[in-house]
Amino acid sequence: MATFTAGLNHNPITSPAAMPKDAVSSTGNLGVYTIDTLQRHLFGTRYITWDGRVYKYAKAGATQIPAVGSESYVAQALAYTTVASSTAIGAKKLIVDVAASDGPAADGLVLKDHFQGGYMIIGPGSNNCMNRLIEGNTAVASGGGECTFELDAPLNIATVVDVTAAEAMASPYADVRTGASEYRAIVGIPVAPATVSTYCWLQTWGPIWVSPQAAVGAGSHDLQAVFRHDGSLDEHDYSDSYTAKQQHAGFILSHATAETQGAPFLMLQISI
Repeated sequence: MATFTAGLNHNPITSPAAMPKDAVSSTGNLGVYTIDTLQRHLFGTRYITWDGRVYKYAKAGATQIPAVGSESYVAQALAYTTVASSTAIGAKKLIVDVAASDGPAADGLVLKDHFQGGYMIIGPGSNNCMNRLIEGNTAVASGGGECTFELDAPLNIATVVDVTAAEAMASPYADVRTGASEYRAIVGIPVAPATVSTYCWLQTWGPIWVSPQAAVGAGSHDLQAVFRHDGSLDEHDYSDSYTAKQQHAGFILSHATAETQGAPFLMLQISI
């Protein structure tokens, strides 16, 4: 099994000279503002600008709205299971049992490299867990079966067949949507109105504007911002059921001259 998908870039893009290019050359170089019908990078590939803004490569599962947060619709497709064979220290491949209720459709079916760019936790015990990035996986037919995972780093603890546990999720950027879920994490702000099944970039760190509720940054001692379930910004209010336990978005970077709300500009703090 090859490490990562052939032809897809997964190296961090860290300079303007290496800015992501358009799929269609006639449109010019729109960089991270490109909406593409062909996958060019691995999901989660990072681009960082000279001023520290960070973008992550993703696939749109629905139309993206460049004013609110985009949620990850990637479920944990491998629940608690055990390894199908013992593995020695230093190995980078792990075989696990996929149940008939696992897989993205809960039918045991797993496509080749579905988990690529995602994460696996391997647990000989609660005090000896290993966390690894997944570089690829073999396919599993409907009904479940054994699946071989290629990991980004060797195991530092031996595994024992039918004893060592494992769980896994695909890349959180493999299916992103702007919606109104009360359960899903926001993984970035769309920077272009991508449509379903196209590839795009999400901003995850640095100055940006996100659609705010009226109270955001509108008063003194009011700089912290969280995401509402609809992806808009709200102030962090312990007495508000929408925001008391919600995901941190960042802090207000700039107010209007009169110290009123202004835009407001947000220092986004999701992922570096």
